[in-house]
Amino acid sequence: MLRHTETPDKIVVFFTKTKIRNEVQIQDAGQELFELCSRAASGGKKLTLDLEGVQFMSSAILGKLVTLNKLAKDKEVNF
Repeated sequence: MLRHTETPDKIVVFFTKTKIRNEVQIQDAGQELFELCSRAASGGKKLTLDLEGVQFMSSAILGKLVTLNKLAKDKEVNF
């Protein structure tokens, strides 16, 4: 459900599904997002989420994004 690209100054995460509602995929995506946030923090990089193709996302993935935002603030990662 996710892919990412990395440059010397940022990590860009792309959502590959237009509808995000499968609980297993949401759990996996959350874990990957948290790992990428930690990678951005350790490398002093910015983390960017590209939601361009997303048409629908469940409240569960929104919860993951809120948690990601808190984690990023704690780790001083710029969004």
